[in-house]
Amino acid sequence: MSPVSPDDAIAVVFQLPLERRVQLVEGLMRTIAEDTEKVGEFALSDEQVAELDRRMDELDADPSIGLSHEEVWSRLRNRDGA
Repeated sequence: MSPVSPDDAIAVVFQLPLERRVQLVEGLMRTIAEDTEKVGEFALSDEQVAELDRRMDELDADPSIGLSHEEVWSRLRNRDGA
């Protein structure tokens, strides 16, 4: 079996149904998280952690400011002109 180029692999992924692409992203994020725990290469800075904590506190205080995943996807589609 010959190796698949990254561009070819990405083209195949883009053809997958949305649910399968989401599963793929979740799997990739899980492996990235596992790798960063081992390597620490992509560790968040103290400032980034503080910002994430601030945003979570803000969301906890007022859940109405949050967006559903449908709203996020809609905004992304509209931004990209899709």
